[in-house]
Amino acid sequence: MIDSIIQELGKRMGIENLSFENNILMVNIMHIGSLYFEKQIQNNEEELLIYLAKEYDVYNETIPLKVLEQCSFLKNNKLNLYGGIVNNSFILGVRLQQRDLVSGAELENIIYLLIEKIQEIE
Repeated sequence: MIDSIIQELGKRMGIENLSFENNILMVNIMHIGSLYFEKQIQNNEEELLIYLAKEYDVYNETIPLKVLEQCSFLKNNKLNLYGGIVNNSFILGVRLQQRDLVSGAELENIIYLLIEKIQEIE
C-alpha cells in the first residue's frame, strides 16, 4: 500500500516511477532541502518515516532551539513532529502508520507542512 501511495505522489509531482530502493527514497527539492521517505516495519505493521533535511550554518546557535520549538506540543501541530541535528543539517519529520496513509494527496499535504515548518526555522 505504501508503495502505491508513493507512486501516486510521484505522479502528482511529475516524477514517473517514483519508488523505494532498499526501503529508502530521497528527493532533492531545490532551495528547500532533501526529502526522505523510509519504509519500516514496527510491531508487524508497515510504517513510513518522512523527514526533510536542510543544511544550515552550524554557527547559528538559534537553529537547534527553533527545531525543538517546532516539535513542541504547545505548537498544536496537526502531526507529531520529530526533529534533530545531524552534522550540518537540521531535520524535521513525521512517522506514519500504514493505516494512517490514505492517498498521495494526503502525503503531499504532509510534505507541504514539513516545508512550512522548515521555513519557519530559517
